[in-house]
Amino acid sequence: DKTRDLYTSWAANSELRKYFANNLTYEGFSLWWITKLCNKDNTAFNKWYYRLKSYLFENEYVKYNASLSILIIFLKLFKNFSRDIIFTIIIKIFSFTRFKKINRTNCFYSIENDLTKPNNICYDRIYSTAPLKHKKNKNFHLVNIDNGKEFFINFFSYQRKFKSMGIPHFVANEFINLPEIINIHIKTLKCFFKLVFYLNSKKNIFKIKNKDCKNILEPLLLSSFSGDIQTSLINALSIKNFLTKQKVRLFISYIEFNPKSRSVYYFVRKANKFIKIISYQHSYCNKNVLPYYHRANEFTSNSELEGKYYSPSPDHYLVQGRQ
Repeated sequence: DKTRDLYTSWAANSELRKYFANNLTYEGFSLWWITKLCNKDNTAFNKWYYRLKSYLFENEYVKYNASLSILIIFLKLFKNFSRDIIFTIIIKIFSFTRFKKINRTNCFYSIENDLTKPNNICYDRIYSTAPLKHKKNKNFHLVNIDNGKEFFINFFSYQRKFKSMGIPHFVANEFINLPEIINIHIKTLKCFFKLVFYLNSKKNIFKIKNKDCKNILEPLLLSSFSGDIQTSLINALSIKNFLTKQKVRLFISYIEFNPKSRSVYYFVRKANKFIKIISYQHSYCNKNVLPYYHRANEFTSNSELEGKYYSPSPDHYLVQGRQ
């Protein structure tokens, strides 16, 4: 797929990557790594990708109304800011795992939608019963509530699941406070304005195959600031706040390089640089699924250099298959 290779190479070598590393960061973490351009999601949200392909190879023109796009971004930003504040208040009222004390070293990071209870024991369907069988007394779950609306609609069902988990669990979303959320939104908003001014001063920054793809890629980039970037930082900071209070040695997950994953890796290391991060392939993937397709120059073997110009990554990434 020519579009796949052209876009992946452009994203890895774009001058935007350097600009973000030097100018648009949060606690030393470049926001580039959690933008929609870098996430390259061509599966769940693939409209942009087919537009890019049509423009590159079929010369299909795409209209772009910058003023309307920015207005929509601000409306979504206000909605998502309100959502973040309300959700945090409610989760702290109804969930109290932040008051529990444990002394366990192996953290299994889970998403609430992956919890299943086929019998009397609840476990993460991705890990299956592995945390319950091997070194059980050292293991625990750190659960992130990814879909707050669905979680509260089925609140009592999730509470029953939590009570029947065979090992201790914590809800990651409890470990962030309102000032931190407000700070994230304020700082990312400042970064948004800096980016807009920068883009207005540059030409050909979105050029691929000698074609200016600005009308497709610029609105995709800017829309990252309407909620995706803030959510990624909130999730990652919650995990960091939790880990700073624990003596964790292993952080195990299946988030791979999916959206929101890189900020998690960065802030896990910021909480404790001695934690070993292990991620593993949890489903079928290949190089046509762009979140899993990268260039070597995006990474470094020195974890201390990760976060700005180089992508954060796990210490060990367990995969299967030739690709």
